[in-house]
Amino acid sequence: KLWTMRKGLSERGHDGLFSIEIEQSKLGARALSSSYEERTFSDESEIKTNFLDNVICEDIIPQSSKVVVVDVNLSVCSAFEALVDNKTSAAVVWDAAEQDYIALLTVVDFLKVLITCVEEVEPNADGKTFESFAQKYIKGSVGEVMIPPSYKKESLIGVDPGDSLQEAVDLLLTEESDFIPVLYQETNLEVVILHLLSSRRLLSFLLKVVPPEDLEKTAIPLSVPRIDTVETTVSLLEVLHLASEKQDVVVPVVDNKGQLKHIFNSGSMVMKISRHICNVEKKGEEKTETKRDEKVDLEETFKRRVKMIEVASFIWEHRNKTIEDLFLLVTPKQGEEAARDTTWKEIEVAREGATFGQVTQVMIDNHLQALVCIDEEGEVVGALDAKYLLKEL
Repeated sequence: KLWTMRKGLSERGHDGLFSIEIEQSKLGARALSSSYEERTFSDESEIKTNFLDNVICEDIIPQSSKVVVVDVNLSVCSAFEALVDNKTSAAVVWDAAEQDYIALLTVVDFLKVLITCVEEVEPNADGKTFESFAQKYIKGSVGEVMIPPSYKKESLIGVDPGDSLQEAVDLLLTEESDFIPVLYQETNLEVVILHLLSSRRLLSFLLKVVPPEDLEKTAIPLSVPRIDTVETTVSLLEVLHLASEKQDVVVPVVDNKGQLKHIFNSGSMVMKISRHICNVEKKGEEKTETKRDEKVDLEETFKRRVKMIEVASFIWEHRNKTIEDLFLLVTPKQGEEAARDTTWKEIEVAREGATFGQVTQVMIDNHLQALVCIDEEGEVVGALDAKYLLKEL
């Protein structure tokens, strides 16, 4: 697909007269504008809204994308493994009886299941008792364990490929999830899900079309959204509780001086635990073998499917371990002292004075859904997530 946008101020320069042209060449796509139009707008916000109203969702979704769809009767453990195998953080649930998509599941939803497994077992129980209970619990279907009955009576909320970006942005800002499904239905045919449109992808698009003067505005005012922090001595289970209850994308981990040491991200932590499980198993098998190239080891790590019960057992075993020790355990070794000396200078963060353009670019380049904000001393002052930036821009 090819589209170009051209925006120019009129010769008068100050009366708000803008010329906007959008050309599109795409097979089967709705024509947006076949001619050069001129309109008078009262202010800058009206210009942006008009622009978003005239660009459709189909224009910014990739030509090829992967969407994980799980059946409502599939076991929870199989659905979790599908997410890990495909390295994605969300999946859509299909109900064959209703012939409709009924829900969107994220890594946070699966973390809640893992937390429930841990809390339902007596604290003094041994590993075998926990594993027996967890195996039975996660063998339950997605519909029984993870989806409230009310969800099964409603269709999944999403946008049509021909809906405007303004509609997609409005819907995304009102929903809890960071993803909006793009749904397409031909006459008398079932609904097809084309893409999960993320707030980060919308940001990537806006970064190319928002006027430079807006991107140069300071992104960290006094009203930056606050975020709860935890100290390095807090247990893994407490951090998981905080992340799932508050639906926080990230949880900053600080030392006793309030300085940022680590950033706990639910999705990346699951991947780190999975990689750790594979590496531990591999070391046991290769004690007598010659050490192989690290690149080959990393590629082979993901050839072995990590089961949900293994992640659940890991969390049970290390539930009382401090979050500091957990990071040392699951992070690739570079020397224990070097790991303990990690400071905020080595973590992707937003510092005071950073502009909207800089913050947005860092999030896009590093595939982040949120960026922790710190002051000159390295203390956490809040967090900017993709939705906040989307709303501001």
